[in-house]
Amino acid sequence: MANVSWQVRLDAAYSESQVIEIAHYFLATLDDREVARLPRPCQPRRLRNAEDIAAYALDLGSCRGTAAEGEGRLVEAMAEFFVRAAKRLGDVSTPTLSE
Repeated sequence: MANVSWQVRLDAAYSESQVIEIAHYFLATLDDREVARLPRPCQPRRLRNAEDIAAYALDLGSCRGTAAEGEGRLVEAMAEFFVRAAKRLGDVSTPTLSE
């Protein structure tokens, strides 16, 4: 998981649907065996909208201290991605001021 390339993808997204699509691709890159060992609140779930992304980011943040050592690195990477995705969703949903 190269965090820089995911950040570039998120930065290029200009709509909620694009951010959600990138999040789905991110989750698809995860190792199924590693994901299966994650605490239940950290396991991937259906992501339909900005609220789902934000809720998942919060759940992953809560799991940071409870995941076992091996899974802790995965939870950290996932939390970092989803916090950035939630921030990007805030950016793309904020109306711009026109002159």
